[in-house]
Amino acid sequence: MVIGDIKLAVNENNLKVGTNIARLRKLKGISQEDFAFDIGYSKNHISSIERGKKNITKKVVDAVVRYFDVDEEELYK
Repeated sequence: MVIGDIKLAVNENNLKVGTNIARLRKLKGISQEDFAFDIGYSKNHISSIERGKKNITKKVVDAVVRYFDVDEEELYK
């Protein structure tokens, strides 16, 4: 059961981070496509992250916090 709990926690964390990225992007009035291009990823990759379907790597986190000029913790609130 521990594995199931860990997977659930990872999925919840992915969704939280993705939701926060989408929120920041929308506050700036930026499309997914433009945002993805600006940080060097595909629109599909960013869409998957925003929907919590893909694990976010440290490399992507770094690109996002630089782009929005926020602390990394902002993504995990």
